Amino acid sequence: MNRNLGCVKKQSTETFCRSILHLLVGKPKALANLVMALASNNNFTSITDLCRSSCYHYQYSSICDSIDGLYSSSDAKVDASKYDRRRELMATELLRLKPDYFPDRFDDSFYLLNTDSTPLIRPHSPTLEDRSYVYVPNERVKGNSPVDIGYEYSVIGLSARRPRYGAVEPAWNLPLSTRRVPTSVVKGSFAAQQVMDLLKNPETPLQNELVVNALDRQYGTPEYVAGTRDYSQLVNVIRLKNNRNVWRKLTNEQVN
Repeated sequence: MNRNLGCVKKQSTETFCRSILHLLVGKPKALANLVMALASNNNFTSITDLCRSSCYHYQYSSICDSIDGLYSSSDAKVDASKYDRRRELMATELLRLKPDYFPDRFDDSFYLLNTDSTPLIRPHSPTLEDRSYVYVPNERVKGNSPVDIGYEYSVIGLSARRPRYGAVEPAWNLPLSTRRVPTSVVKGSFAAQQVMDLLKNPETPLQNELVVNALDRQYGTPEYVAGTRDYSQLVNVIRLKNNRNVWRKLTNEQVN
């Protein structure tokens, strides 16, 4: 039984890597090798360890090249609007690979998304554009402010955990959309647009299904709630802040 399950997983991984070769991105072979190296062992402690994997047939420099090939343009004169459009097309191209590997609906009734932001710390890179102060929990030195310099990324993941207790397989999220949050935008509006772009994408099965999105308290803002209210098949489950006042609608007896 375990041998058959292992064969199925191997065939699925091989099919996924072969599909990468047909993507319109730079260095697709190196990218497929990178995926195989990541899938072959989960004990890697750094990206340099990938070069020691027997599944990776390229040099260390090709790791950066394969990642840069996803979004960077070969035309140095391309303007910002065309560059942003290229990034959107590449994100759509990558998302096209995932629907065949989507897990089943949560409790066989809806898809469960998780939306949150994560910091990427770059305090010693002054030449990088649009860095800002980001929140980073700091428990090493008592009294230090929980902030650092870097970027903030907005991530939407598809929950693949089983809706029952005692499951053997560990819970995990399938990343569907990752975008860097510019310092000039309102985070609530940015996240709302990201969620709507994902749900309206015809390459995913989310378009015509009930979707529940679980979010932290930072998304309980008018910008996010109003930005997603027009999608009737989306249910937002947002944690409230501990100092937030909640007002309920008055009944007719209370009004009179």
